[in-house]
Amino acid sequence: MAQFAGYINGPRARARCVYSRAPRTHHHVHFQRLAFYISISAAVSAADIADVADGPPVMLDDYIVETNPATFDLKAPAVTQQVVAADLKTMNLSTTAAALRNLPNLFIRERFIGDKNAPIGMRGTSNRQSGRTLVLADGILLSNFLGTGFGNSPRWFLLAPEEIEKIAVIYGPFSALYAGNSIGGTVLFTTSMPSAFSAHVKGQFFEHSFDEFGTHDRLSGSNVFASIGDRVGNFSYYALYNHLDNRSASTQFWTINESATGAPNSGGVLVSGAAEDTDFSRRPRLIYGAEGPTSAVHDLFKLKLGYELSSVAQLRYTLAYWKNSEDRDQPETYLRDAQGNEIWSGKVEFEGKTFSISPSQFSFSQRDQADVINALMFAYDAPSGWQAVVTANLYDVLKDKQYTSTAVIPIARTGGAGQAAITGRTGWESIDAKLGYRRLDGWLEKHAPTIGYHFDHYFNIANQYNLADWRDGASRTSLLNGTGGATVTQAFYAQDVWSFAPNWSLTPGIRWEHWKAKNGYSEKDFGGSRVRAEFPERQESALSPKIALGWRPLRAWQARLSFGEAYRFPTVGELFQGSVSPNGSVTNNDPNLRPERALDKDLTIERRLGSNGSARLSVFDEDVRRALISQSTLQPDGTSFTGTQNVGRIRARGVEFAMEQKHCLHESITLDFAVSYTDAKIRDNDPVLVGGVQFSTIGKQVPRIPYWQLRGGLTWSPSARFSWSAQVRTASRQFNTLENSDPYGGYGGVDSYTVIDTKATCTLMQGTTFSLGCDNLNNCRYHVFHPMPERTWYAEVTWSQ
Repeated sequence: MAQFAGYINGPRARARCVYSRAPRTHHHVHFQRLAFYISISAAVSAADIADVADGPPVMLDDYIVETNPATFDLKAPAVTQQVVAADLKTMNLSTTAAALRNLPNLFIRERFIGDKNAPIGMRGTSNRQSGRTLVLADGILLSNFLGTGFGNSPRWFLLAPEEIEKIAVIYGPFSALYAGNSIGGTVLFTTSMPSAFSAHVKGQFFEHSFDEFGTHDRLSGSNVFASIGDRVGNFSYYALYNHLDNRSASTQFWTINESATGAPNSGGVLVSGAAEDTDFSRRPRLIYGAEGPTSAVHDLFKLKLGYELSSVAQLRYTLAYWKNSEDRDQPETYLRDAQGNEIWSGKVEFEGKTFSISPSQFSFSQRDQADVINALMFAYDAPSGWQAVVTANLYDVLKDKQYTSTAVIPIARTGGAGQAAITGRTGWESIDAKLGYRRLDGWLEKHAPTIGYHFDHYFNIANQYNLADWRDGASRTSLLNGTGGATVTQAFYAQDVWSFAPNWSLTPGIRWEHWKAKNGYSEKDFGGSRVRAEFPERQESALSPKIALGWRPLRAWQARLSFGEAYRFPTVGELFQGSVSPNGSVTNNDPNLRPERALDKDLTIERRLGSNGSARLSVFDEDVRRALISQSTLQPDGTSFTGTQNVGRIRARGVEFAMEQKHCLHESITLDFAVSYTDAKIRDNDPVLVGGVQFSTIGKQVPRIPYWQLRGGLTWSPSARFSWSAQVRTASRQFNTLENSDPYGGYGGVDSYTVIDTKATCTLMQGTTFSLGCDNLNNCRYHVFHPMPERTWYAEVTWSQ
């Protein structure tokens, strides 16, 4: 894993970011342009270029040198970690989200292979706050800001792991080029177009076990990938198909605390089979069933077309179609009566403890989704003078229908009452236009100014209906809940890289954003009449300054101090996706939410370790006012409110150390290591309501942010035909509640964990590679509310031409 920016990453090779004489290729970095980058480096002045050309290689400052102009960042005034295609080959990868799991101070909650609800957390941002992380692929917006939380994770499945050339992760909101949603960070995926005919096929099989409570499963899945591409004159194309089919372990169990059970001999059916343990607060509980496995099937069809208008101008069009089905058809009850019959509902008694099971507790569900994205990019990438990149994309949810039974089993097996969740016109559209000016001489020689414009529009319609027959979507009886709305954001920004003195650089930036929420409503049927509440249009503006000071006293050392302010505006879901009561009042959403405001600071010191390694130490501070977090509070009128609310103040402070060393002890060994400490505390907030009792959260740790995280990896490549790698990921105890009443982990809580992954790869013949691997080799059982994957074995074969 490349620990820092400052690398040139071609599709099949990685090298330090140095100036050298090399022929130009169609999809590698233009080296004459690289000389231009050197001219604005804080480490190398324009006068140094003549000396560099015939002398030894010189390290650049921390530039993100892209092989694709769609990711326009020439300079990120922040900590940047990079992963290249060669790094990904050392991992057991079935999904794009998993490609990020070994990065420092970062966690993705992927509950199973094929989990589309895989939110990301970075530094002081938890994986519950998906609205705080910006994800782009070749400039295409993959962040799902229709809401925030698990169901609004980035659309990882619109990108196949095999097409990734490089990933750059920028920590914090220090670049003016990105929206306030970058408070946690920004993830930039880069893919390349072929320069000659290429074809690639991969077949992957995986098997995983699961043992918890009364569930004991051995499950399997597969992943198939095929791509073809070529370049003919100025025209290039790349087409791929990816099919993922997996049957996951159960992610949810049905429990009841013993304190909520009744006395014996209360008329319940005598049952056996329930499991007993203590919950995250050490309270005794019963576990009496499981949701059952999820059958997840993903299909991605993608076409990328490129055309070079000239040596410095190009067009690219991307079309991606993704469809997904998720079925849960094997719920599992642990309860049996005296005759051994399965018990699914009603009043039961287990070892003197009586409780009732709702008829809809155990259910079946079917979900079908289909999304499409159209994106167009124009880039003008001259080595000197004006540069420009314009990207536009439209993301459409073509279909999203989920049907769930509410009838008691066994009736529900063949029909009966249920509910449907139907998504109407939903999606987003965005435009980004960046314009830069670079000169090797003249009064702009020591500057690299960039200006730009951003537009995004998120829109959503979501309806829930009661069904007479849960298998028949046409059997609607009433509208259970309907919501809709839209947000529009426009922004103008400017940023410069000014080499104002030898070995010093200053990167000032400013971003102005104007946000609007409109067309919001909530409606529901009551007694045959539909009640609708509409919300007035709102708009706000914010100005976010940024600045970073860089210093390189010696060739091997550099330091950077960064400050950045950012505003994260509420999403459609946070504003409008609530419910309406018969009198027209609305609950569970707040259309008056304020944007959260973050003020971030970062001090980073970096050291080059010879010609094959690097290390950094970063100290960071994030101060967020009006943080947007879901919680329950008591309102002035005596009612309770549950939903996203503004928390007065949260402050996260921490330190990160990361290093990488190639040719460590032996030329065949690469080591990387990262450790981080984050102390994220609530400084100001109203009391939260838990079980009708108010608790203070001031001084409490923010949920889902561990104090300690560690990542380590070793890769051994004794020859070009064989490699073996191992990675370790560990995190300390976390909380799942704002009041920190769940310190003991287990199902429903959050555990500490240590996970070891390994993979061995062997090339037996030209273009054909075999690999065997295992994730969670030590079979660590841990939870992030839901159980996380246990030991998973992989077998993979790939063929490339």
